[in-house]
Amino acid sequence: MLRGLQKAIQLCNSWKSNLRRRREKQDSCSGDSGSTLMQEYQLQYTAVGVVSFGPKLCGTEGVPGVYTRVRNYMDWILDSLE
Repeated sequence: MLRGLQKAIQLCNSWKSNLRRRREKQDSCSGDSGSTLMQEYQLQYTAVGVVSFGPKLCGTEGVPGVYTRVRNYMDWILDSLE
């Protein structure tokens, strides 16, 4: 568990979860803050997180990127789109 992670509003994504499918280390990098973390299910993509912070070196083993959970802000997002 990442120290300081607020599980109710944040989530982690490590390069190992991407390694299974793509065979390369992938994670958020410096300058990616505000970008989305997408999850694919049955060829449909859903935004599940927004890049918050991560390691200085992209794809560092054992240091996951940290994302803000989108679901916690859905009411605000939908209100803002109206």
